[in-house]
Amino acid sequence: MWKYYALLSALFAALTAIFAKVGVKDINSDLATAIRTTVILLLTWGIVLFGQHVGEIREIPRHAWLFLVLSGVATGLSWLLCICIEEATTVHCLVHFFETACRNHKTQHIAFY
Repeated sequence: MWKYYALLSALFAALTAIFAKVGVKDINSDLATAIRTTVILLLTWGIVLFGQHVGEIREIPRHAWLFLVLSGVATGLSWLLCICIEEATTVHCLVHFFETACRNHKTQHIAFY
């Protein structure tokens, strides 16, 4: 039975990538990530509620809370830095494109606004 779950998991992972690319084509990536994360948040809390595990929140030790929160912060910062890297790479590629274009056309100056 676990093989079917593994196949379904792989299928949904592939669909995640496809839907993300198609669905966010004309949407700000930060907004799209926030919407997707909200849907995931609702689904995971639904799983917790359906499994009747809400009462277990009181049993989570303080050090576990600390590391769960740190894990969440690290995930958020990872997403933020990926966005920064993407922005920096895009700007770098544009600057390189214009510098190359200037050299090829023997242009002395180019203005960036």
